[in-house]
Amino acid sequence: MPQTIRFGQSMQRRPALTPATVSKLIALSLLLLAASGSALSQDFLPAALKALGGVLVAFIVYDLAKSGRVATEVKLYFAFVLWAALSAVVVAADVDLALRHAWTVLQTGVLFWAVAAAHRRQPDLRLVMSGLWAIGLFFALLAWVDADVLATIRDEGGRMSVTGENPNFTGQVFVFAVLGALYLGERAVRWSSTLLALVPIPMFVFMLLFTGSRKMSVAVVIVVAVWLLASERVGLAGGRRALLRVLLILAIATAGVVASYAWDGSAMAERWRAVEETGGQAGLATRERLTEQGLRLFLEYPLAGVGFQNQMLTMGAVAHSDFVDVLASTGLIGALLYFSIYVAAFRRARRVSRGTSGIERLDWGAFLTFTALLLWLMVGFSRYTDFYNIVVLGAFVGTFLGREGRVGQPHRHLSWLRR
Repeated sequence: MPQTIRFGQSMQRRPALTPATVSKLIALSLLLLAASGSALSQDFLPAALKALGGVLVAFIVYDLAKSGRVATEVKLYFAFVLWAALSAVVVAADVDLALRHAWTVLQTGVLFWAVAAAHRRQPDLRLVMSGLWAIGLFFALLAWVDADVLATIRDEGGRMSVTGENPNFTGQVFVFAVLGALYLGERAVRWSSTLLALVPIPMFVFMLLFTGSRKMSVAVVIVVAVWLLASERVGLAGGRRALLRVLLILAIATAGVVASYAWDGSAMAERWRAVEETGGQAGLATRERLTEQGLRLFLEYPLAGVGFQNQMLTMGAVAHSDFVDVLASTGLIGALLYFSIYVAAFRRARRVSRGTSGIERLDWGAFLTFTALLLWLMVGFSRYTDFYNIVVLGAFVGTFLGREGRVGQPHRHLSWLRR
């Protein structure tokens, strides 16, 4: 009976509508409106969706600001979305274009939040790294088994694009698969598991050639090089460490030998040959022009930019660079909010890894590798809506957040490392 009274009293003190409850009701209303389609007036429906979407973002940001259990990086991401949406209403020439893109970014932010929260509860990177490894293996096998039947297509330049995605995305899948393989190989307890993780690396590199993604070919070299340097830096020494390095070198060498047989006919060879023949001006001239135009837009509208995706109205395309596109579309304020996400993530990772050993130091080395890869990809691609970037970053943020305040304390689910 006393328990029943206390429960009833606590229920009476609880507010009827919390920010989380209101957010769920708004999300349900958005779903119902979207499902209604042409049944509603086409003048009313877009306006209602915009209004409810804006209110939903506001409630999400408000709830995030109040909650102490949400990563700072996640809060910064939603603040970035809110700023971009609100400023676009004022400055964007095409408000609909800006808000549609803001809605996409908002959905990516919810994914970021979910992944970070999951890894905070269980601070272990093996699941997401296994996923990267498995998706790379799936893409490679899909292309290898039956290129015509299993939706593996080639564009006009002969570049492979598994499941119809952009060839650069296919290349990115293989690069992240290499990162996952390296992590799982180092993390494995048994030699059989180490070999299982490392054996597909030559295949990942071999398949990367047919995507013709020059940027990803450089990215895979960055991943391998920084991984080895980071592993040496964090002091993961021992017999297994030495053997892993040997196996890794052999895997890369094998990939190079196998690839040499198909090099002349690969899309990668043709694209690099084009760079040699034009002195690097084939694609660089266009990118330089877009970069100059993007920076000019930023200087003309330094505070709030021109609105999400509205740089396309002037430039004809996005700048293909996080650094330029964020500045041009959201201005200095948006750039400060967005790039602070990565600064906060780096500081958190460094703080947690300092003075620790074992699995925490291994994760710190993996994070350094991811950071180097991220900085390289930011030069040529937008990261804030990229699925792979957000999932991996969210995994790191949640993992390190889950370990904050427990540095030096043993993790029962990681106790095997101390055996």
